[in-house]
Amino acid sequence: FVLYKLCEEQLSKQRHYDFGLRNILSVLRTAGSVLREFKLTNATSAGNTVYEDIIFMQTLCDMNLSKLVYEDIDLFKSLLRDTFYEQRGDLQEGQNSHPQIRTVLRE
Repeated sequence: FVLYKLCEEQLSKQRHYDFGLRNILSVLRTAGSVLREFKLTNATSAGNTVYEDIIFMQTLCDMNLSKLVYEDIDLFKSLLRDTFYEQRGDLQEGQNSHPQIRTVLRE
């Protein structure tokens, strides 16, 4: 997983940072749950991988930003945008970001 390898190399060293398999599994489970829910409510666009990229990118942001120290937030967002360079959307922060994804994707 390239993003987490870059985070380990470039972000500051903090004891509470976890970029290992446990975190990757949590992100995959959460993104999968959101994607399944999105596909159930939007059957016409279920096969479009653009939505999957957006949902995955937002899930990574949601699940990691709260753990980062302030000095690392901008670097993490930059690494995330570089990893998902084809997606130009703004990252939403906070617990209400997934409903915003659904609203944008429905349009």
